[in-house]
This record gives sequence, C-alpha cells and structure tokens, in this order.
Amino acid sequence: MNWKNARHVRILIAALSVIGIATVGAYAVGSSTSASAAGSARALGVPFGAASIPSPARRAVEDFATSAQVASSSLLEVGRSPSDQPYRATIVGYDHAGTVHAAIATDAAVTNFARASQLFRAGPVVALTSSSGTTTEVREVGLTVLIESPVTRVDVVSESGTIRALDVVWWPRGDYASGSSVATERSLFPTQVLGYDVAGNLIAKRDVGVSPLCPAVDPKCIE
Repeated sequence: MNWKNARHVRILIAALSVIGIATVGAYAVGSSTSASAAGSARALGVPFGAASIPSPARRAVEDFATSAQVASSSLLEVGRSPSDQPYRATIVGYDHAGTVHAAIATDAAVTNFARASQLFRAGPVVALTSSSGTTTEVREVGLTVLIESPVTRVDVVSESGTIRALDVVWWPRGDYASGSSVATERSLFPTQVLGYDVAGNLIAKRDVGVSPLCPAVDPKCIE
C-alpha cells in the first residue's frame, strides 16, 4: 500500500483485507430521506455528481466502480467527514443485480469497491483507519465506521478518554450506515469504536489505535 505523505491503512476487520487501495496521485446537493430500521427518518447521501469529493479521488472512484461493474448512476457519497476536517467519505453503489458495494474515499487515496455482505462477515461494525505524518510521528488519523443492523449508533473513544458520537448516514438499500471523521490533534486520535443497538445496549466494540511506522527510539528510523 503506497499512501501519499507516509499515510498507511490499518484494516481492523479481517473481511477488509480483500480491499485494494489506489493512491490518488496515480490518477495524474440535496439529500433524499427514508425510514430507517428503527423507524426514524434518515438521510440517504449525496448523488456522486453533486458530491464534494476531490477531483483526483473522483477519477479513482469512477475507475474502481467500472472495475467492480458498479453502475456510475447509482453512486452516492454518504457519511462524509465534517466540512472543517480533511475529506473522507463512503461511496456506495449498486451493480446490475442490485447488490450494494462500498468504497472509502479520502483526499489522498481510494479503496476499491467491496460487497456489503463481504464487509460485514466479521460482525455489524467495521472500522477502517488511515494515518499520515512522518515515519516516527502520527499527525493525522482518519476513521470510517460502517455499521449494520442491529447496530444503530456509534461512539468513538479518543486518546484523551473523551467519548463522542459519530454521525452516520444510512444507505438507501439494506440496513447499513457509515460515518467518517479526521483528527489532527493527538488527544482526539481514535482508540476504540463502540456500537449500540436501538435500546442503547453496547453490542460491538473495535480497537482502532494507530502508531507510527517506526518507533522514534529505533536508531534505524528516518524522519
């Protein structure tokens, strides 16, 4: 995996090991609503053509969609990071059989598309992180969480011990949702993802801590 700016991916669920990564550098708005599984209204994302995805990442997504035989007209941006953070979002789409596929897009790289059934084989919470910085210091951590019913709500625990809710957006088909965030302060780097059902019961937990590629105390490390 060759991520721009020493960015590297930590795949936390075994099912995600099949996902490929494309470095974006290699590729030279209204929302509809529906009823969620819990019965509440939910946003269904932004059509890909109207999404704010960076241009290089957009081209990579289009190439991966073509390779996966995902219809370009079905692509939606869902669960993107807040506007005051670097770009990160889930892109969902459907093949001609109606099977849902998902990819993760950032301003530096894009994963290929994987079927939802493939992603959630290990459980109802999937957490994917990437980090950037030097070889000895992590300076930015991106997190995308994908959930499947019965999980309906997600909290993220940070290095400082703070627990905050992660906003998720439900996908148009199936009981799936996702949300993303990007932390640039060490105290806000995520360490754990907690998934709750509609009654508030904790039913899934994922550790998501990241570390530098090379410990600073190692004399072989190069900044």
